[in-house]
Amino acid sequence: MTLAGIALALVLAQAEVPEEALERGDVDEAIRLYQEELERVPGERAALWGLGRLLFHAGQLERAAELFERAETLHGEHEYSALMLGAIREVELHYEEALCEYRRCLALDPGQQGAREGLRRVEALLSDLERFRRADRRVARDLGFAAAGFALLLLVAYWGAGRARDAQGAPS
Repeated sequence: MTLAGIALALVLAQAEVPEEALERGDVDEAIRLYQEELERVPGERAALWGLGRLLFHAGQLERAAELFERAETLHGEHEYSALMLGAIREVELHYEEALCEYRRCLALDPGQQGAREGLRRVEALLSDLERFRRADRRVARDLGFAAAGFALLLLVAYWGAGRARDAQGAPS
């Protein structure tokens, strides 16, 4: 090993890794360390995933999705990226896209429990939404009938009041 290689190994051995910062509960430091790692090695998959995961939990969904998509562009499809993209799309309420990502994850790793749970959760949400839409249509239809009935009742009452006035000889 060259002297430069030994010096680099010593620096890297002394450098803090993002996981250590996370163990201390210092999320901001972990984010900073992942960003530094990506500056040194722009396509490093573990750093893309780690930073993406932290940004997801911080609610920075768009940036997190970009990192997981970049990891797939550079390193090919992977179940972890598909799982996290599914979770991001689910939180964004893009349920159809979430289904696609969870299914893709399961195609890559059929035993992926997180994707299986996400798929069940999103399918249940979509089923509930469809049931609510059907109920809303029925309620709207029933309200329409009720409004039409009420309008007819008002017309009959108005017509009846007019006939009563006419019968009494009152000017209308």
